[in-house]
Parts: sequence; C-alpha cells; structure tokens
Amino acid sequence: MKVNKNINKRSLFSTLAVKVLLMFMVCSVAICKADKVTVVLSVVDEANTTIPEVAIIINGESEKYKTNDKGRLKLELPNSISYQITVFQFGFEKFDFEIPEGSKNFKKTIRLKSLQKEIKTIKIQAKREEEIFGIAKLKQIDGAAIYAGKKSEVISMDRVNGNKSNGNAREVFSKVTGLNVWESDCAGLQLSIGGRGLSPHRTSNFNTRQNGYDISADALGYPESYYMPPLDAIDRVEFVRGAGALQYGSQFGGLLN
Repeated sequence: MKVNKNINKRSLFSTLAVKVLLMFMVCSVAICKADKVTVVLSVVDEANTTIPEVAIIINGESEKYKTNDKGRLKLELPNSISYQITVFQFGFEKFDFEIPEGSKNFKKTIRLKSLQKEIKTIKIQAKREEEIFGIAKLKQIDGAAIYAGKKSEVISMDRVNGNKSNGNAREVFSKVTGLNVWESDCAGLQLSIGGRGLSPHRTSNFNTRQNGYDISADALGYPESYYMPPLDAIDRVEFVRGAGALQYGSQFGGLLN
C-alpha cells in the first residue's frame, strides 16, 4: 500500500499555517491589550457616599463620560500618551489629576469637596437710600403734614452727580420718575419741568416754593415760575404729588419745594 506524499505534505502545511495564524492572533490580542490602559474611577463625597452622574472630561475634549448610578466608571484608553482628567459635578469643587503615559491598570477613588458652607452668623449693615442714590422719600408724618402712602421724593443736592453751576435740570432731576424737562433757558433762571405728562413750560403745573413759601407770580391765576434759586445754594429739593399736594395748591403736577 502506497501513501501519497503530496497529500501528507499538504496536510502538514495546512496544520502549520493554522498554528501560525493562531499564534499571530494571540500575539495581536496580547499586543492590543498591552497598548491599553484600564482606568477604573470611583467618585465619592466627603462622607464616602457615592456620587452618580459625575462628568469625566479627558484632555479638555467636548465629549464627556459619566459615572454610573454607583459612582463608578471603567474605561480602556491607549497608553501611548498621558491623560489630563477633569472630574466635575454641580455643587462640588472641580478635581483634576493625570494618568501617566505607559500605565496599564489605573484605579483611583476621587473624593469631591462640597461647595456648600454653613454660615453661623450674618451681619447686615444697611444704609439709607438717600446716602447711596441721593434720593429718598419724605417722612410719613412731618409736623402737620401727612405723607404716608403718598408719592414723594427728596433730592439731596450734595449727592447729585450733575452740573449744578448752570442749573442743568435734566442732570439734577434725572432720578425722579415721571418728570418732563424743557431746556429752554440756558441761563438757568427758569426751571421748566413738568410731571405726569403735563407741560413743563415755566413749571406752571407745579406749586413752586422756596423754604415753604410760594415764589410763583400768581399761585392760582398765573402760576408760571419766573425765578429759580441757584442750584448751588439749594440743600435739598422736595416733590409731593397726588393727594398729599392738595394742601399746598391746586396745580395738577403737585408741590415742588
């Protein structure tokens, strides 16, 4: 009985090829595993309680990884470079660390510090509105006058940031709401302001007073104001509008003292 030598050679060659292919596959898998670093991260707070859904940012890239419900994350990364890892979660301080180049197995427990702080004592130091903004309200009861619930403003001239030397009313009364300013007199002799949409012509719709005394030509018949004291000499300006101003006159704009 004769054995075909060609068949034996072919069988031997096929077996050898399969063995070489298997060895190549095993080596490839081993090399691939050797080129990877397995990263296992655990994120907890200061009380060692796991923090879920924590953002993990690698090398500042926009793509983010997140920990699972147990605060853990497992990654496989190429170990040919080093990695800068940023751990971020709302309500906690950011945590940064580095994974060195060539690492194989990297395990780390990250403890985040809470941003919440307990405040034992709070001291509030308040200032009057007049000291900050230069404008305030009249007292609720001042002598025989009752201003409680009435619309009033008091301007402290020493706190006004405006040109007072030439009587620039637009700058002086800029913080009083509802005023119309008509700059028709460059000499500053007439004020020319109006309120509540009324005409500002010579302040005819305000009962204009100085130190409580009426300075208009005719308070009832011809209430136009032809005189305005220099703003440099004024300590403060009082506005009273609405029902609180009826005790001073019948002008619709109110009282300007």
